[in-house]
Amino acid sequence: MLSLTKIKNMKAIDIANKITEISGINLFEKTRKRNVIEHRGLLCYILREKLKMRWQKMEKFYTSQGWAVNHATLINSYKKWYIYKTNENIIKILNEFDFMEEDQDEINKVDMLETKCNNLKKKLEDPLVKLVANIPESKKPQVKEKIDLMQREWAWKEKVL
Repeated sequence: MLSLTKIKNMKAIDIANKITEISGINLFEKTRKRNVIEHRGLLCYILREKLKMRWQKMEKFYTSQGWAVNHATLINSYKKWYIYKTNENIIKILNEFDFMEEDQDEINKVDMLETKCNNLKKKLEDPLVKLVANIPESKKPQVKEKIDLMQREWAWKEKVL
């Protein structure tokens, strides 16, 4: 019997590697063999239920490991956990982990905010955004009126042509 593996501060890759080490199954093999699917389901269950990982983050993780998957597949796997947990080998592996509470959701929120900040920085690099940002406050109503006029002109030309 292996010693309990504490989940707190473990990354998804560490958990996947531990499941692979115990079971000898490559979780990211492109196959539909029942045994592999059940072990993937275990990983999916642990990531979602114990680490509170979001579907998109799980999708990125699986894809980064060579198994291109969409979140719908992961949701399906998670929903079938009630079937997979009837496999004694799966439960033995699950029992090898000592689940300590950790709020992965907070980590995911930080990742999400960092991504949003990076996207906004990219948008701010747009020459048109820079141009508009440099318009004096007193001239903004006049500029807005001219842009509105241009948009109406384009819409009219689209209808005519």
